[in-house]
Amino acid sequence: MSTKNVKKTVVLRALALSFSIHACFANAAEFTDNDFPSQQLGHGVYELAYDQGQNALYAASAPSFDKDKTAGLVFQLDANSLKINHKIATERRAFAVALDEATTPSILATRWMVRLRC
Repeated sequence: MSTKNVKKTVVLRALALSFSIHACFANAAEFTDNDFPSQQLGHGVYELAYDQGQNALYAASAPSFDKDKTAGLVFQLDANSLKINHKIATERRAFAVALDEATTPSILATRWMVRLRC
C-alpha cells in the first residue's frame, strides 16, 4: 500500500469516526433542572450516604461556622422524593456520614464519627 493510500485511509477513518460521534450526540436528550428531584437543605451539606434497606439518603451538614454555633445536622431523606423524613441534631458539626450495616440500622456522623440511631 502506498503512502498516499495509507493517508487517504486514515483520513477517511477519522472522518467516519467523527460523523459517528456527532450522530450519537445529536440524538442525546437534553435535561433541565426539572428532570431531577432536588431538596434545599441549607448551607454546609458535605457528604451523603445511601441506606438501601430503608430507601433513605443521609446528608451530613455543618450549617454554621460561628464559634458559638458548633452543632450539626444529619438529614434523613426519602431516596425517591428527597422529602425530609428526619432532622437529627448532633453536638458537633457533621462533616461526614457513613452507614453501619453490621448493626441495627445506624449511621455514623461528624468528624469523630458519633453513632446515631434512627
